[in-house]
Amino acid sequence: MKNIFNKSTKSSIEGAVDVFLEKENLSSSDALYESIKGIGYEIDRVLVSEGDYFVKGQAILTFPRDIRFFFLPYNGIVKRVCLGKGDYFGVNKKALVVEKTDLSKEDIDLINLEKRNFEDHISICESVDDFTDDRIVKYCKVVTEPDDHLKIYLSSEHGFDQGYLGISFINENGGNFLSFCTNLNISLRKDDSMILLFEDKTRMKLQFNDDYSIAQKNYVPLFESTLESLLKKNLLKLRLEYNKGKNYSVFDMDHKYIYSNPQIYDKVGPQYISRVEGQYLLRLMAYKFTQYFLSAK
Repeated sequence: MKNIFNKSTKSSIEGAVDVFLEKENLSSSDALYESIKGIGYEIDRVLVSEGDYFVKGQAILTFPRDIRFFFLPYNGIVKRVCLGKGDYFGVNKKALVVEKTDLSKEDIDLINLEKRNFEDHISICESVDDFTDDRIVKYCKVVTEPDDHLKIYLSSEHGFDQGYLGISFINENGGNFLSFCTNLNISLRKDDSMILLFEDKTRMKLQFNDDYSIAQKNYVPLFESTLESLLKKNLLKLRLEYNKGKNYSVFDMDHKYIYSNPQIYDKVGPQYISRVEGQYLLRLMAYKFTQYFLSAK
């Protein structure tokens, strides 16, 4: 499943830059900057290492208490880390040496995706029917997670930064299904529906046909056309319509407001960092689910 995005990541480099404390690169108030610029502020965490690519606005250093994080206004690669946890970062303290790059955010996401090697991140949990010896997929899951669903997080304009809709591929009673669950205080009921929006602007509508005993979980049949779309296309967003269509929530594969805010990131612990990674994991789930049944025949 290598190189499913088929995109080159060659770059030209603009040159090395020494990184110092600057007011416009702090997610905090001017008053806080003025209060710390002389003596500096103790670093809580360094979120990058030498050789890492970063994108504009990505959290690079975090600080305790009032100041949230330090970022840079351009894309680049870290050449050297000069300060660490417990050091004081001030106006005259060099924190990093970086090189700016003309790589886009998508290019950098692809580089980081390859470095993380997601090939083994999806597992299939199976059981065997004692009466027929048929193999049944209980769920596909992200290996490092206790949850059996890939999480797509609420779009930032919908407020609740820990809300998600989970998706998994399962096989029950001889049929293939998409399993959905949510941690929101809503019920996934019969006739509730979802609209999937893909990068190529195509849409797909899915509808729950049954009431399920667990209110925050339900299934839709996995038809061949649905599986083909999930294998070949990149999901952008998903709109869940519930309460007889009176309400809806939008979930986004790009949850940059989570990974750009370390406090939220630590609380949520997202399964993937970028939209590209989330799209890859979803397509990898579909791929492994398909391969499982091909090999079982």
